[in-house]
Amino acid sequence: MRRMTTLLPILLGALSQGNGGCGGGYSGGYSGGTSSSGGRSHRDRVEAVWKAPLYRDPACPFEDARGDLVLARMDGVYAGPQRPEGDYFRLRFRVRGVPPVFGLSAEVDSPEGAAGTPVPFTTDDRGRATATVVIDLLPDPSFRRIVVRDGSGNPLLRGAVPYASERASASTETGVVEGGGGEVRARIVRRVSSRSGRESLSLKIRGLPRGEPADLWLEEGAAGFVVAMALAVGGDGDAELRWDSRDAAPLPLGRPSVYFLSGDEFEIRVDGVPVLEGMFP
Repeated sequence: MRRMTTLLPILLGALSQGNGGCGGGYSGGYSGGTSSSGGRSHRDRVEAVWKAPLYRDPACPFEDARGDLVLARMDGVYAGPQRPEGDYFRLRFRVRGVPPVFGLSAEVDSPEGAAGTPVPFTTDDRGRATATVVIDLLPDPSFRRIVVRDGSGNPLLRGAVPYASERASASTETGVVEGGGGEVRARIVRRVSSRSGRESLSLKIRGLPRGEPADLWLEEGAAGFVVAMALAVGGDGDAELRWDSRDAAPLPLGRPSVYFLSGDEFEIRVDGVPVLEGMFP
């Protein structure tokens, strides 16, 4: 408790820096647990903070567009009539690398997976913006999809609400896959830090035919397997896919988080023929 008390001023200061030219706030409520932050006391305390990146959508025309999400669990000092328990989540969007004075909107999926009410905000003269919404504690908001769009509704950034776990703030998942006969094999490592918001994914493949083009195929719902990306095969028959959220590059097929690859089946194909099949951890 003493350590948390010491950290609270730091966390509050970090979360309150800059309004980024946020235009008009958010009003009108949100179906599925999000409402305006009006009436919140400035004395509400931060209990815990989680972060996650916003990834540039492949169709986004702004190469430097990037952003992040900060989810804070708040201990409400003022418990209004709509929130007798007082506690709630505060989700803050932070966007950078977009044209100055540029209209944006953010959508947070409802618990049922439907697109939420757009939250309008505007970048400042440096192309930065911040918007904040309030989310109920239940149902758990973790992994709800988020899309930031331009004024015409085109997607610019994608992400997901951070995993609001009160346990370990970092996790590592590893998987090993072997192809027929064991000649082709792969090692997958997924790392996530919900405190820093950093995510990384590594897929190392060995035993591929040298000099032959190879591709990563992912299962995409009713469409079946589709090409996700080409792999560069070295002279030793090895190929590697490395992805890190610090690089702001999109995940295969525009997935909003490495969590959205978990459980997805994949294939490594050479000249269209599968040589390795597996599943992301």
